[in-house]
Amino acid sequence: MNVTSTSPWTLSQIPSIAPEPGVTPLAQFASTKIPLVSSPGSITSVDSLRQAFQASTQSVRRIDLCPQIGADQSGQLKIIPYGQLPNYVQAGDVVCFLYTDAKPLWDSLNLIEMVKQRGWHAEIFAPNQGDVVLRGAWSPDGHIACTRVEDMLSHPVYSTNPWYANNRNLHVFRFSPPNAADNARFSGLIQGLEQWSAVFPQTTWPSDMAFNPMRFSDLPSLLTLGDALVRKVTPPPTMFCIEWAHAVFCLSCCYPLSQSFLTARGLFSTFTTNFPNVKLLGDTLVPFTTLPWAPYDPAYIIEMFLDAYFEEDLSEDVIAALPSVMAIPSPVILPIVPLLEARKKSNPANFNVSYVCTAVGDSCCVSQ
Repeated sequence: MNVTSTSPWTLSQIPSIAPEPGVTPLAQFASTKIPLVSSPGSITSVDSLRQAFQASTQSVRRIDLCPQIGADQSGQLKIIPYGQLPNYVQAGDVVCFLYTDAKPLWDSLNLIEMVKQRGWHAEIFAPNQGDVVLRGAWSPDGHIACTRVEDMLSHPVYSTNPWYANNRNLHVFRFSPPNAADNARFSGLIQGLEQWSAVFPQTTWPSDMAFNPMRFSDLPSLLTLGDALVRKVTPPPTMFCIEWAHAVFCLSCCYPLSQSFLTARGLFSTFTTNFPNVKLLGDTLVPFTTLPWAPYDPAYIIEMFLDAYFEEDLSEDVIAALPSVMAIPSPVILPIVPLLEARKKSNPANFNVSYVCTAVGDSCCVSQ
């Protein structure tokens, strides 16, 4: 297993994780040690798979954080210290917060948690009065935290808890239209993230974090959500972190808060009454007419989970049983999905997703 960093930096350490002899900090960070079972193709049920895991006396590392995984379990990351983030990110970039280590998920053999992989939270970089800030919804009240990109250590939530301090690793991903001719159009529309962050400043946090039913799955249901937010729906829609980031990204692309678009929706007067201090966007913006980032079919989530951890070793009987065991609703979205999308596009109509970098604490980096 070989993992390299394509930036001027690499990892010197992983906070709170004991070094493993013979494995570099970067390779240890980029992979998960899972139980090694003999003849996985002969296992016929999910219960027998769990039993085989529990009986295993050996382990194997599987790369699960790299945007591409080689057949020989090789991969690359672009490691940067927090202090360099302003030089790499731009408005519209989506951030996946990463567990330092996925071993606890595998120790419990909880498939619902395992399929979520290493992502535990998501936010999005948004414009804010000429600056770029990181915004994202947090439990328990769904408030939208705001952090200046120049000072990630000041994050109002995850700088105050020791657990967060040990899991403050960020994958950054960039969405772009499949047709390069739409890039300028997208750049204009994505500025609407600032307005939508003001119109949608809080969610209602779900009581069950296993999975949450999606509020929209196509353009009509997204526009219905946008109408409700302009009308100041109470209470705010039920969404967790990745749902909020996904929603404001799609709304920015498909529901520009301009006089012409709001007038066409019959909501211009409502908007100016409810949000008198939110600046309208220009009428020249032309929205996209399909979702730029469609939510996911459970089969895609399971396929990508299997590809990362099992390659093609499991029997078809076990693979066929996983959807009912996991009970994943359709459609679904998880904080890890930008990474999965960078590996394999889930929907031909989706925007392209590229990996930008992985940011870690400055003290964890060393020049190379």
